Amino acid sequence: MQLLLVAALAFASVVAVFALQNSQMVPIRFFGWERETSVAIIALGSAAIGALCAFLAGLVRQLGAGLRNRQLRLEVGRLQRELEEERHAKDALVAELERAKEQAHHVLTTATGAEREPVSPQAGLELSTHDEPRPVDER
Repeated sequence: MQLLLVAALAFASVVAVFALQNSQMVPIRFFGWERETSVAIIALGSAAIGALCAFLAGLVRQLGAGLRNRQLRLEVGRLQRELEEERHAKDALVAELERAKEQAHHVLTTATGAEREPVSPQAGLELSTHDEPRPVDER
């Protein structure tokens, strides 16, 4: 930002020196309109119009970036709310799964009269003479 300010001041200084050194009167014609004015006025006016155009272009860009920023903030807020809802749903499902496990364990213990070991991942497999797991045929 400071570099841009220094460049703008240097350009303004060059324009001012040009205007001071070229103060003679010249005719200006524009769409049938004619007027005689100094080169200094033309140079300063042109520089001022250029600065105004650059300012307006920057302003339009800043407004566009601000609107995009606002839109993205709203989107982030919406996604955060959605994520929180999904977390609550996941927590509810985990709690429901834990309750179902406890109920299944309770049913098993009351049905057998004694507390049983949790079912292992190898349940349903028998070992052969070669100690290789094979599925139990439940027919």
